[in-house]
Amino acid sequence: MARINIARWQQRIDHYLFHPVTDDRGEVHKVPSIACHCLVTGSILGLSMAFYALTYVLITFKADEWNVCRGARMDSEKAAASTISASLAKLGIPAKDGVGMAPESVRPEQKNRLREQLKELEKSLQTACRVGIFYYTNRSATLTIGTAAGIVALGSLALISKQGWEKSSNVLINIGITSGLVLSSSWTFGQLYGHSQNLETFSTKYVVAYSLLNTVATSLANATAPALPAQATSAPGVALDLNTQAGMAALSQSLDEQLAILHRPTFQIDDSFARNSSQKLNQLLNAQPIAPVEPGATQTPSAAGGGAGLRPGPDR
Repeated sequence: MARINIARWQQRIDHYLFHPVTDDRGEVHKVPSIACHCLVTGSILGLSMAFYALTYVLITFKADEWNVCRGARMDSEKAAASTISASLAKLGIPAKDGVGMAPESVRPEQKNRLREQLKELEKSLQTACRVGIFYYTNRSATLTIGTAAGIVALGSLALISKQGWEKSSNVLINIGITSGLVLSSSWTFGQLYGHSQNLETFSTKYVVAYSLLNTVATSLANATAPALPAQATSAPGVALDLNTQAGMAALSQSLDEQLAILHRPTFQIDDSFARNSSQKLNQLLNAQPIAPVEPGATQTPSAAGGGAGLRPGPDR
């Protein structure tokens, strides 16, 4: 079995990562090569991505361990079952054949529609919970990696300030610059994908869906619903009697209006950084260069944009 020649491998590594440079006094120094800088930059970026993935997996694991969305699903299923049983018991509708139903009692079609609306509420609750956790996880991972990169960048800057730019190692400068870019990128992408705004939006949707589900359960258990807006009932300010078809129809209409809001896709992004960068780049590319002044010519203000115009000088 062949032995590994460690000295030869060290020479190869030194050959690729460092190259000798002779200074003004004739002394030879080893300075990092381009390959060394690429290795340092790639290592920092790789560690940043690994740290991001680790934070994301850890928060997701904790969310599953605490049964955040599963708990919401179990609660919503129990609430949906209780509302259906309460409606059947309180409104006097038999659970199977519907025998003995009064003419003005709630019809089976209204009962089925209520069951469908409760299922839609349950789906909205689960969707808001999952999407909210997704944005919360990405936001936490972005803030974590940005904070770590900021600490490394500030530490590098402190060492560079103490030693001076000329005496500081190029590797240390590379670490500071790359960490600063990681910090700026994490903040920029967090703003671009609207982590904070979308987290707040879906958290609000979750609270609305959960509160609405409990409100419907309480209303059906009491056979009365709170007063609805004027467009939903002919007698605003009067509680709805859910023992009647009109009361159940008004409740169903109100649920449809709330479901339309909950099902509305509301994803927000912030592309201000990209637009501002594009505008600045276009301004730099479209900037008019100043023409050189020829001998014997005088400058005059230009009417087009206040630039310098040329006018032949007087003949001599």
